[in-house]
Amino acid sequence: IRNYIHEYKSNYIIDLSNFKKSFKYKNAYHIKDQKGKRYCAKTFKKCKTPIKQKAFLQKMEAYSKLNNPVICPLYGFCLLDINQKPFPTMLTKESKGGILFSSFKHSVKHIYAKRHIIMYGIAKGMEYLHSQKIIHGHLKPSNVYLDEFCFPQIADIFTSDAPINENNIIYIAPEILLQQPYTQKADVYSYAIMFYEVLTENIPYLKFTNLDEIKDFVTKMNIRPDLSYVKSESIRELLSRCWSVDPESRPDFSEIVTLLMKEEMMNELGGTKVEFEGYLALFNERDEKEDAQALYNYAIALKKGYKELQKGDDKKDKYSLINDQKKLAAKMFQKAADKGHIHAMYKYGKLALDIYYTKDKKEKPINYIKMAAEKGDDSA
Repeated sequence: IRNYIHEYKSNYIIDLSNFKKSFKYKNAYHIKDQKGKRYCAKTFKKCKTPIKQKAFLQKMEAYSKLNNPVICPLYGFCLLDINQKPFPTMLTKESKGGILFSSFKHSVKHIYAKRHIIMYGIAKGMEYLHSQKIIHGHLKPSNVYLDEFCFPQIADIFTSDAPINENNIIYIAPEILLQQPYTQKADVYSYAIMFYEVLTENIPYLKFTNLDEIKDFVTKMNIRPDLSYVKSESIRELLSRCWSVDPESRPDFSEIVTLLMKEEMMNELGGTKVEFEGYLALFNERDEKEDAQALYNYAIALKKGYKELQKGDDKKDKYSLINDQKKLAAKMFQKAADKGHIHAMYKYGKLALDIYYTKDKKEKPINYIKMAAEKGDDSA
């Protein structure tokens, strides 16, 4: 085992001595590299023995191969933490939009319009993880990062051996609480509790003061969150199935994804068809031309949205939201352009020139405008 650790090689191994700590939260902290780019670092302080360190390396190897828009990407890992102590550490993308838990806890208004995309995205990411034979084991709102556009990214993968505590017990499936064998359906239970919380803004089981009370309530009495807060009959039915006592009665994520694609679900959770079609295009599962047009349509809708925001007298108060909408529109135009949409090349170039002021960032959008002109776009 020691030879395996000593001889282990990977392109993802990094030297944390070149990074600076920004701020710490429990066993995770944000760090910056020499260029000022920020990452989220998580240490595994109980991973001290060679056997556990070998298991850590094997998990990181598996993590490095994951590729999905909803999976928080791995940037690197090290067997030493930032203080050069022997605590394995992994680096992932910084959550620029915060985490799902804090966003709803503090009632960030523009998050509510994204609830359909957020819950669809999480289900889509979990469908992918399960297709890779990976069980998350600790799916909960604080393990879902939001990017700068409020799109979800699932984090803390391969941490299913984390201890049960007051922060995660309500999301843990009964079979895990009872220390019974469990399957991928345990993640479906966790997803249902999180879905309920996002939908109703109610955190379940707050009246209980200790872990044993919650455990007995869930495992012995088989009590679940109060569905009277959920207006939609179809969502009530879905949640009831997802947190069923019998794991085999719970749907898999492929079925959940299919259900969430229905227009009824979109109407219940908020959002628009144009926005959802644009988000679907990020997964590259449809015809490229269809995806390109969907991305372009989404970008146009975003552009109309921030133009309307700019008309109000309070546009200074909405500056951050307007700027985020602009950047997302530019991103969607660029993705449509990269899939061959000619007019999107021009639209991206023009909008990006309006967003970015430095000379080094203007070269790229200018090249897109040139490409549009070469391909016959009249606007360019």
